[in-house]
Amino acid sequence: MTGYAARPILGAMDIFTAIEKRHSYRGPYKAGSVPRADLKKILLAAVRAPSGYNEQTTSFVAVDDSEKIRAISEILQQPRIADAPAVVVLCMDLSAKKRRDLYFGVEDYSAACENLLLAATALGYAAVWIDGSLRRDDRARRVAELLDVPDSFEVRVVVPLGVPEESWPQKEKKPPAERVFFNSFGSAG
Repeated sequence: MTGYAARPILGAMDIFTAIEKRHSYRGPYKAGSVPRADLKKILLAAVRAPSGYNEQTTSFVAVDDSEKIRAISEILQQPRIADAPAVVVLCMDLSAKKRRDLYFGVEDYSAACENLLLAATALGYAAVWIDGSLRRDDRARRVAELLDVPDSFEVRVVVPLGVPEESWPQKEKKPPAERVFFNSFGSAG
């Protein structure tokens, strides 16, 4: 991808630290922008996510225009989005071909979104995966129209991101002993 960093990102946290620190941030953002160079790094991580049959069914619209961000916030009825310096919209290609009656669009954008969230965290940004609001009142289509997304794509996820004004911990997770098993469900490792 021309113009996108392909070398290691100096000063970024390692993957395990990013996983530990990643959380769904719904608080205020500090004033200022997310530099395009950082957005490109985050998007590069997203496009490198695995994809079923390598169909690469997810496309991304990075929005750093404050008027469009406000419009997305209004469409989704989520006022906190309006303060975000950047929003990434994930779009699923509905025209991608099925192989053996299988289509992996949901899995593709899910993997891409997780890569995006981890990359944002590694660079010191906070973000949240928003999809439920898109499923009501024709909001996904309205966001698609705002961003000129072709009809062959469906807007599936909106990710506002920026430098957090508040520090939030990751929500408590169940202990691994309740969710991780070896060789058969329920057996301790």
